[in-house]
Amino acid sequence: MAAAGHAPRYGFAGRPCHEQRSDAIGWQRFGRVALPMMWHSGGQTMNQWDAIGYFAAAMVFVAFGMKEMVALRIVAMVSNLAFVAYGLGLHLPPVWLLHAVLFPLNGWRLVQATGTIGRCKDAISIARRSRWKAGSFPPPAPSPARRR
Repeated sequence: MAAAGHAPRYGFAGRPCHEQRSDAIGWQRFGRVALPMMWHSGGQTMNQWDAIGYFAAAMVFVAFGMKEMVALRIVAMVSNLAFVAYGLGLHLPPVWLLHAVLFPLNGWRLVQATGTIGRCKDAISIARRSRWKAGSFPPPAPSPARRR
């Protein structure tokens, strides 16, 4: 129990530290420090959620080293998807909610970086300036052979 006048310290899954099971999420307690069991000799091997988490973390590390914006956004979106899977699999709402919000933001920035928005805006402004009526097809472009 906690000392008189002190609130208990909380660890994984909202349980007080003294009630934590060392195998709850693959963690081993060493005094006040908790380390993943895969680093503990004699512990369990890495499970699927550990692999997804390490993959997501590696993608973030790779993204920090990138210079090209389009590639960076693609890698960031892959890491967002991996972190959403990791957070959902281990019931970690702060992790999966953050990356669920970051995924469309990275997608929007990817579209901006590729210049797709600018080309769409140009096409819309050309269509508005033309004499086409809404819903009608544009007149066929003259073929190069007919010009003289």
